[in-house]
Amino acid sequence: MTTRKADPPEIVYGVKAICPVIGEPDERVAYYRLEKGYIPGAWKAGKTWALTVPVFRRAVGLDT
Repeated sequence: MTTRKADPPEIVYGVKAICPVIGEPDERVAYYRLEKGYIPGAWKAGKTWALTVPVFRRAVGLDT
């Protein structure tokens, strides 16, 4: 039996989940960048930050 690697989620919620996607280990720095609008594909869902992963990856040139 072969196991298939799970596809990455399309949307991640919360700064803690966004940090590994954007490659930022410090949550405070990530929060600052989110608040300033430096992260493409991010928006606020109520009080929680959300990130559309495919939009972010295309914007920074990780997907072709």
